[in-house]
Amino acid sequence: MRGWFNRNPIMKKYNVSYSGIFNVLKNKPDSKLTWGEAYFLAQTYSLLDNFTPEDYHKTLHYANLMIQKENTAQSRVLAYLMMSNAADSMNTITGNPSWLQKETYFDLKFMENNPDGIINDGSSDWENNSLLNEISTPMTLLREAGYTISSVAISFPWKLSAAANDGKIHTMEDLNRLGFEQWKQNYITPLIS
Repeated sequence: MRGWFNRNPIMKKYNVSYSGIFNVLKNKPDSKLTWGEAYFLAQTYSLLDNFTPEDYHKTLHYANLMIQKENTAQSRVLAYLMMSNAADSMNTITGNPSWLQKETYFDLKFMENNPDGIINDGSSDWENNSLLNEISTPMTLLREAGYTISSVAISFPWKLSAAANDGKIHTMEDLNRLGFEQWKQNYITPLIS
């Protein structure tokens, strides 16, 4: 993450260190934040060490602000990814499986807004690899916590991710052709309702 911001205009604009940017931006009024600054804050809060419930709420706040500033598919995708990270962190600190259900919901929204699951935001962590399989992790953990979730439900996103990495998925029509809508209705909707 930090590598992306070293190449980002935010570093040049404020001429401060990574932690310095965080301190400057978290005190800036929402109305004055740019989309990129809201993204920086959502991402930073979602990945903080010693994550707290307050950090979860701040992540969601800045992720929603991203969508308010730019309501595009890419903005929504990155916002839902930050929300998913935050829900995962809440599960880690609370051990409450309802957070895994929230993570699954945010991962589903990510998939619906980004059919191939590929993010190219300048971060070497994500470049050109489909993240459609990310939803399998909270589903696996929910199954381990006693929820009834079939292996088919968990393995399907891996199939989608492989197809996306092979260049076979570009649109929702491509996803639906592979059974996405049926998988969602049969497995995900009941899980997150």
